[in-house]
Amino acid sequence: MKFDPVSIDELRKRKREFSERLAADREATPRTSTDGRSLRAGSRSEQLNLRVTKEFKSALQREAQATGMTMAEVMEAAWDAYRTLRDAPSDSAKARTGTKTGATRKKSS
Repeated sequence: MKFDPVSIDELRKRKREFSERLAADREATPRTSTDGRSLRAGSRSEQLNLRVTKEFKSALQREAQATGMTMAEVMEAAWDAYRTLRDAPSDSAKARTGTKTGATRKKSS
């Protein structure tokens, strides 16, 4: 291996040129973060790690990007929708109780 000596001034010049090119590239390239970690951390302080399929992760990322939400926000919205559906009275419960709200009748004594 052959070593070409370079002066300190030449190294400083190369470093300065590299830093200028890097800064220009960073300015020219917009940040496109799918999950928006640094954009909207909000009050989230806990981390949740899940194993999901590649298809699910891709779909989640696409949905987040399409809606301008973070992946965490999409998951929170999905959780809210799930709880709403879970807690909503089903049609069979309405039929059994004869009520529109799914509330149970009081038993008569």
